[in-house]
Amino acid sequence: MLRSGCLRTALFGGMLFTAGASASLAATLQAESAVLAGGTVAESTNAGYHGTGYANFPTTGGTTTFNNVNGEGGGVKSVAIRYANGTTTARAGSLVVNGSSTGISFAPTGAWTTWVTMNVNITLNNNSTNTIQLASTGQDLGNIDEITVPTAPGNVYTPQGYGAGATGGSTVFHVTNLNDTGTGSLRDALSASGRRVVFDVSGTITIASTLAIPSNTTIDGTTAPGSGITVTGYNTSMSGGSNIVIRNMRFREDATGPSGKCSLQGAPCDTVMIDHCSIEWGRWDCMEFTSSSHDITVQYCIIGQGIAPQYFGCLIDAGDRISIHHNLWIANDNRNPKLKGNCQYINNVVYNWGSAGGLQGGHSSAPWKSDFLSNYFIKGPNSGNDNWANDCTSNDQWYASGNYLDLDKNGSLNGTAITTAQYNSLGVTLLSSSQHSPAVPVTVDSASTAVSKAAAGNYGCQPLDAYDTAEIGYLKSYGTTGKIGK
Repeated sequence: MLRSGCLRTALFGGMLFTAGASASLAATLQAESAVLAGGTVAESTNAGYHGTGYANFPTTGGTTTFNNVNGEGGGVKSVAIRYANGTTTARAGSLVVNGSSTGISFAPTGAWTTWVTMNVNITLNNNSTNTIQLASTGQDLGNIDEITVPTAPGNVYTPQGYGAGATGGSTVFHVTNLNDTGTGSLRDALSASGRRVVFDVSGTITIASTLAIPSNTTIDGTTAPGSGITVTGYNTSMSGGSNIVIRNMRFREDATGPSGKCSLQGAPCDTVMIDHCSIEWGRWDCMEFTSSSHDITVQYCIIGQGIAPQYFGCLIDAGDRISIHHNLWIANDNRNPKLKGNCQYINNVVYNWGSAGGLQGGHSSAPWKSDFLSNYFIKGPNSGNDNWANDCTSNDQWYASGNYLDLDKNGSLNGTAITTAQYNSLGVTLLSSSQHSPAVPVTVDSASTAVSKAAAGNYGCQPLDAYDTAEIGYLKSYGTTGKIGK
């Protein structure tokens, strides 16, 4: 449920749909309006609930069933359950999703009038036939107020590629304010490993020093109400970290950060999933994976408008097993990214590179092998040349297929397939077969479909803020508008 910003809400058959800058963001289902059975009753005794009441369970056999749940997009989703448990011990029961049961536990909240939100990952079908049920199995559960099922693109979690194995943390920690430091801050949440960081607030967190992300951490920006979370003012670092999941966040270092750092970086890091994030305003690069970082996915992100002194997108240096797919790279002078690693580079859209060029090769003394599939390179008003790729040598070894190039800046998307002769002119070595097969494969769209998804606002932190909306507007001008630097 969204609670701030310029939003609209409407109630349809017990489902609260909330809309804002993008399409429907979440469906909130009131427990008292669900199917209650086995002795579960609707009550309104304890204050602080939303809607008209809540569901109170018996010791055993009670169920609250939400039918016809919209699983828009399908896949794994982070579902929020609002509840109260006024006892001093956790209460356990079952969570049954489309007939598949798992255990669930509701920690004490301090009072029956103190309501909190717990997030759980469940897998839903891409339709409105899903069923979610909570059941008591020997203990009275907490009182259940509502569940919120995300439906916006940024809330549909389909991990793919080499970083799909990242599980992050599990101990829920609530960020309750936008302060840089202190109790309830994001920095406080990241002071220990093993945490799943959720947000009770939305807005901008301005940091004055490096924000370090420890191993075994999930930062789940999909839980933030309203416009989401932006981290700005300094760099955020995953260096030395492993098993990290970051979803639906904005990282914007800005000019107040150190000139040799990036908005989000890992030197090194491994087993990382970055999903639906906006990574911008980096001073050296917007993003960085170096020092033998490995097993990483960057998917459905916007990486753009790097700022002084370099204005670059992303540095990959000696990386291995890195999946970069379904991203918008926009208004970086170069490095979209620098592809010095063994990578999957799939369904990326590169728009308006600057005077240096688009994608930068590794130009390394060691060979690096990448799958280079169905990407689209679009020249913009600040592109000082036709160099959609540059600084490549024979050690840049690509299996290339389905890539397109549009250089005419005429306001229409009318590119042509990149030819073997054009790859040869770069000096790269073309390979005859795919080089990568992660355990969870990347879905490959056509290059034009990748552009359509980017132009529809499906990449980046959801809902798009005014800045990212403007960036998408530049892309949709197909060569006529845009700028380097924020």
